[in-house]
Amino acid sequence: MDARVLQAQTSDPAWQAEWELLALLIAVDTWLPNIRAQPCVLQTDALAALFDVARAAGRTPLMNALSAELTLRLEAAQVAIVPIHLSGTLNFQCDALSRLSQGASVPASLRQIKRASSRLRCPSFFWAWPREILGGSNAAGGEAFGQGACSREGAMPLQH
Repeated sequence: MDARVLQAQTSDPAWQAEWELLALLIAVDTWLPNIRAQPCVLQTDALAALFDVARAAGRTPLMNALSAELTLRLEAAQVAIVPIHLSGTLNFQCDALSRLSQGASVPASLRQIKRASSRLRCPSFFWAWPREILGGSNAAGGEAFGQGACSREGAMPLQH
């Protein structure tokens, strides 16, 4: 689903910055209820994505759209971010979490923390997603783009 939204290949390193920016958007969207009206440290080893978040713009139309989505959420929740680059060599916990689907285990220091689940990226996930990035498509079943419910059971995939 995310590959269709980004129109990207999951194994192509040319899309790394877009995937990392999408990951930041998903993280902020997931944690937004907990960080409303507070300053928030946004720490990542994804330097290009962090730079785009800090300046609220990207170097491609897709990165601009992802940056705009992230900026809208932060602004709506009155969250001021402090972007901090975390060297990849210090990114042990995040690196382990990103490899859970490959058999890695949750680091001991994080096992007592309640796990949060992200929402699916169906049309209602995006607040202001440019239609031209998706080829002007609407969601399956005639749902107007950017409207409607987004649930795990009945998520409507985006189409091209």
